[in-house]
Amino acid sequence: MDLPQTSRLYSAAIAASKYADQRLEPRTRTDYSGSLRRFADFCRTEGYPNPTLKRFPELPGVMAAYINHLTTSNTSQWPAEKLRAALNWHYKKPEMLVGGHPHDRWVVDTAPDGTLVPRGNPARPSAITQILADLNKSKKRERTPKRASPMSLQMLTRVIAFLEFNSMCNETMRLWFSAVCSLCFYGMCRINEVLLMKRRDIQLGLQRKSRKNGLMIRFGCFTIRDRKRTMTRSPVAPTRFTCYPRKNELLKHQHT
Repeated sequence: MDLPQTSRLYSAAIAASKYADQRLEPRTRTDYSGSLRRFADFCRTEGYPNPTLKRFPELPGVMAAYINHLTTSNTSQWPAEKLRAALNWHYKKPEMLVGGHPHDRWVVDTAPDGTLVPRGNPARPSAITQILADLNKSKKRERTPKRASPMSLQMLTRVIAFLEFNSMCNETMRLWFSAVCSLCFYGMCRINEVLLMKRRDIQLGLQRKSRKNGLMIRFGCFTIRDRKRTMTRSPVAPTRFTCYPRKNELLKHQHT
């Protein structure tokens, strides 16, 4: 607290500051306490004071070493994040701010006799912030699954041809599989998006005049609803695909 302990208002200010601490959920408080206890054990093992009772100049460096220990023994970055959150919570307590310690930064002053005097919150150094940010990025890269390679047109043609000549596949199965795979391929859709289509989403036998020679062109349309969209377009607007027959009997599509 900024108020001196001799001030008449000091006790009232301490009581008010404890309201914020009481807002912490009991389960979170238990998690934080366990994280701090394990970190304190690590510090004692390495020959350093208990960080929950005393600040020391090497505290951010020891914290970085412990974060590395947590990273190598856990697949998630959450234990490291929880350690920083626990230290941040602990060093914002009124009893840890006695003497005018800042709650939002970490500084190491030099006394007139050359002694290093640590002050503030050890969870706030920029080095710790950068370490956790880089750790978060690396863990995200590890969790990102490899995307399957899309089916090529040649492979799609082979699969459909196999169904046509395989006696184990009946006509219904052949037509269903061919229709679903073709719509997915030419519409660049996921299979689950196609399977959710309704009868009203498909229109066949449509016609329009060619702008080139005035002949009638037959085409079909299908609509994919509730598909995943980028933020640059409306997330609820359906995607409408228009399919035209070509000389080689394949379909070309346009989407709107």
